[in-house]
Amino acid sequence: MTDSATQPVMDEAAASEFLWNECGVKIARATLRKLRCVGGGPPFFKGFGGRVFYEREPSKAWAAKQRGPLVNSTSELRHCVANAALRSKRPISDD
Repeated sequence: MTDSATQPVMDEAAASEFLWNECGVKIARATLRKLRCVGGGPPFFKGFGGRVFYEREPSKAWAAKQRGPLVNSTSELRHCVANAALRSKRPISDD
């Protein structure tokens, strides 16, 4: 029997578990299904019979992009958001 951590590809259930356990991104299988339709989720491919699979490294890269910057306080986070808004020329919302 092969350890699932050594498999090069993951099915939907394994991808959801991997994203939470290895990447700290908790995402339900249903959300993965929705993101496959609307876009914005981790890259995937369809294999034999239309089954959906995810690869580990692209999934890990996608998860890293979902996180914000590492900060030591909320005031630092506000500064990061302000700098990002200046770069994109969007107003900052205080909501």
